[in-house]
Amino acid sequence: VAFGQIGACFTCGPLVPAMVGYGLGYTWGMIGFWKSEVMRARGFARDFPTLMLHALETEFRNWENYTWMQGLGYYSLKNKNRETLEKPLDEWLFSGGVGRVSVAILAAQLCAPTVKEIQEQRRVKLVEDYEKSF
Repeated sequence: VAFGQIGACFTCGPLVPAMVGYGLGYTWGMIGFWKSEVMRARGFARDFPTLMLHALETEFRNWENYTWMQGLGYYSLKNKNRETLEKPLDEWLFSGGVGRVSVAILAAQLCAPTVKEIQEQRRVKLVEDYEKSF
């Protein structure tokens, strides 16, 4: 809106500056949302790796033939022995390019309600333990 008002003072009119302003605002918002989702996905992969692996195995099982899922070196969706992973899941997910990061974000969005329940249960337990101490 401000760009449109500024543009009204120029000969080009308010439309072109308004479109530039809307484009910049949308891009800024999209980049901010992407960054926050990447941080959330990385946190879930670090704190709840089993839950994230379950989401990857169940929700994205038909994606395992795509290029970014092939030749992973230490992990495939068919590998059930998770204790032998060479590096943590968050490092693996975020070292494989935009494809893995995008799937990590989708998996984190699927896990979000369950993670919220887990965190609420932890909070309730903390309060109960605190009340027992008195």
